[in-house]
Amino acid sequence: MESSICKRAWRRLICQMHLDLGSRRECLIVNGLGRSGTTWVGNILQSLGGYRSLFEPFFPAYVPSATPLGYFPYFGDSVASKEQVQVANRILSGRMRGKWVDRDNGFGIYRRRLIKDIRSSYMLPWLKQQMSALKLIIVVRDPVSVYHSWLKLGWIGNRARAKEIFALHSLIENEAFCRNYPEWAEYGRGFTSSVDLDAFLFDWFTSILIPLIELDSEDYILLDYDALKADPVSTLKPILRAIGGSTVSAEEIIQAAGRDSSTHFLVHTQSSEYVLNSDERDCAERAASFFVNTSFEFLSSSKMEVMLSATKEQRGRGKLR
Repeated sequence: MESSICKRAWRRLICQMHLDLGSRRECLIVNGLGRSGTTWVGNILQSLGGYRSLFEPFFPAYVPSATPLGYFPYFGDSVASKEQVQVANRILSGRMRGKWVDRDNGFGIYRRRLIKDIRSSYMLPWLKQQMSALKLIIVVRDPVSVYHSWLKLGWIGNRARAKEIFALHSLIENEAFCRNYPEWAEYGRGFTSSVDLDAFLFDWFTSILIPLIELDSEDYILLDYDALKADPVSTLKPILRAIGGSTVSAEEIIQAAGRDSSTHFLVHTQSSEYVLNSDERDCAERAASFFVNTSFEFLSSSKMEVMLSATKEQRGRGKLR
């Protein structure tokens, strides 16, 4: 028992014994819905690129200084407060430290930083305005697999933590979001008390669509979780080139991708493919139809193709892709 406590204390100490000497321009955000593989991707890139990792620094429950931004902030064309700008700049410039934020770091000197986050999807366009050189990777995983992971973690149906799990409840009270996306806001109000599949699907679609709509195509990289899992070398090599990473071998990529992520909570649970029941399937198809149909006016043909690909039905498997 004492040995375990000592190890944890030592690990916490080591995590914060580092120097972040990276310039303000050397910042990469790995973003995606929770349980989409963002930690795994962040750990891989940290291993290959020598990044200092900032783990979910926009999470007020564990980073109180991020409270002015709130949960799942969205700005659109509204003006952020001076305090909100200061918080964002402190995080982007690496001046945020702590045992939560620095949990994945070791002793060393870092000249690049990587922010792994699941609550910043809706403010990525605003963050890009704060730092034009900011690099963005958006991880997309098929919604049914993510939903299954949420079920196993007890996130679905968790009313006590709804505010920190579901973006829906914050967005439908956000004036800028309601003004810019009135149809989505009205749709979301139908699930104001929901902490189940309806609310989850609202989050899955909007967390992808808003960056697609509000960012230029050259401002971000979409990373397909399933493609990375199937072929890490072919998937990562062009991404590493795009973000200015050093040349690494296929063996190094395979080795980095083969390690479990630091949030691999479900290692001891039985893994199986989740198949939607008929009611869940009807719910998923309604959501897919609504969001795709209401996105045509916002998205270019190439971006719409990305969205259609993400919601493509896997016949005979009860899944959406």
